[in-house]
Amino acid sequence: MKILLSNAVVAHGAFHHWMTRDMRALGHEVALIDPDELCEQFGIELYRRVLLQRIAAERPDMLLLYPPYDLLRPQDAQKIHDMGTVTVGFAYDDPIFLPSYLRKPGDFELICSQFQKVYDVYVTTSRAIEREASSRGISHIRHIRWACNTPAPLGDRPRDLPVVVIGAPYPRRVKMVKHLKDRGIKPVVFGAEGWKMFADVADCYQGMLTRPGMFEMYRRAQIAIAPADWESTYTPMVKLRTLEIACMGAFQLCETCEDLADYYVDGEEIVSYQDWDQLADLIKQYGADAKRREEIGRAGHEATKKNHVWTVRWSEIEQLARPVMAKFAENQSTPARRDDHLPHELGLSACAGHYEKLGDTNTALIAVDEWLTLNPNYYTALLAKGRLCLAEKKFPEAERSFRAALEVADDLCPRGVDSTVTQRKLGPRLGLGKVFPGIFPRAVEAYCHLLILYATTDREEDAERLMSQLAGIGQDVLFISIVSMIAEQNIEQVIGPKYLARFVEIVISLEPIVWAGERSRHLAHFWMLRGQALAAMGRRDEGRECLQFALTKSPYPNVEQQIRTGLAQLGIR
Repeated sequence: MKILLSNAVVAHGAFHHWMTRDMRALGHEVALIDPDELCEQFGIELYRRVLLQRIAAERPDMLLLYPPYDLLRPQDAQKIHDMGTVTVGFAYDDPIFLPSYLRKPGDFELICSQFQKVYDVYVTTSRAIEREASSRGISHIRHIRWACNTPAPLGDRPRDLPVVVIGAPYPRRVKMVKHLKDRGIKPVVFGAEGWKMFADVADCYQGMLTRPGMFEMYRRAQIAIAPADWESTYTPMVKLRTLEIACMGAFQLCETCEDLADYYVDGEEIVSYQDWDQLADLIKQYGADAKRREEIGRAGHEATKKNHVWTVRWSEIEQLARPVMAKFAENQSTPARRDDHLPHELGLSACAGHYEKLGDTNTALIAVDEWLTLNPNYYTALLAKGRLCLAEKKFPEAERSFRAALEVADDLCPRGVDSTVTQRKLGPRLGLGKVFPGIFPRAVEAYCHLLILYATTDREEDAERLMSQLAGIGQDVLFISIVSMIAEQNIEQVIGPKYLARFVEIVISLEPIVWAGERSRHLAHFWMLRGQALAAMGRRDEGRECLQFALTKSPYPNVEQQIRTGLAQLGIR
């Protein structure tokens, strides 16, 4: 079988890293296309067109996608079918998005119906979402368990790291490590450098790891901890990380969740914990019992090798996909429509993005105008022109471009399917199709820049009217529209303290679902920004109160320092 993987090359959880070797061992021909890189360079619409031309050239039997991040629309899926390719969605983050899907009556059914139009086969690692679907009579959502490449033999190398934690420094994880330290346990921590910002746990941090380095640390671990979380929120989900730890034979303490029993026998192949006190007790218990740790770690390794590798799991997907493949097989030889302007538009997109990042808006506008000559109603190009005109203070022309982008935005994608690609720190992200993580209408990009324009030109009523409109769409949409704006460097110099104070006031008042973790992580920062803005407006007492309140919201160390500096400037020590 010829399989095209929609694969983020940089993201360590991507298909290529955890399934390709086994798939090729089964005799399948596997190729990759990276939506993240293509979207970051050219925008989402051009990525879709590149994908369609790639399928036209290679004619894979299957396109394997990862909902809800794949960016396809029903019309794109139909074009893929017309070329004889089946679309398969392997969803592994459904527990993160499920609260958002269930927020309003009818949303879940709508989103599932949209998924059905894009994926011929939809499998999910979440039993909860399958259960929600089944209770509503939705039958195309199928449960599947995680799988990974077949692990190598363990050997007998010694383990010299007593307790290992690997992952991002989400506040919940930082609190977990601090709790363990308070109980006399000092884990070895690897992950992003943000760990160094927290004085209480910075001495545990040992640096970033490559993917091979991560496996080496798990191989050396006597005890590995696998929390069930996302951002700052407990999220009841089994992650690939649990299988990766088991592949290295490490004794694993895994935070309990519903699906864990689908994979391992608790107490025999892994050990679960309910809370951090129990976690500390279990570390001490098993830390003193090397023989039992080794037995459980090896049992987890054997269970993974026997039950949770792609040489075993792939047959489940293939069984679901084969009938659809037979249905589309005759389309494999159908000539595909050529996209004659695609190479030209890719070049113009790259040119405009390059010069925009350099700050040469005049040259970038030349490329964008030529692009719009080829494709006058192209959302990405219209958005880019609005952004460039805004930078040049051509406010009427910028507003016309943003509004023109909004007029064509309805065709971008259904709300439930058109999520955006994962954001990574690759330098300035100004160019053509700036993207945000999460599930939001693509129009949020134009909304964000319209808010900047209204603030810059002191159009208070227009700003308030737009925010009310966004609140009607959903609190997550309003939240990310504003946060994306205030996260820009030196934004206070662009929009002024009056609008910064107002925008932050709105953010603080919101209760987003998908972005709840981000709100919790940065609440102290938001209060600090509001305090600074109010003080800059001459409302010193209100500004002081905001800054003092920010100190009660567990600020990051660098934010705490900024808060105290702000208070000192107001004469408060």
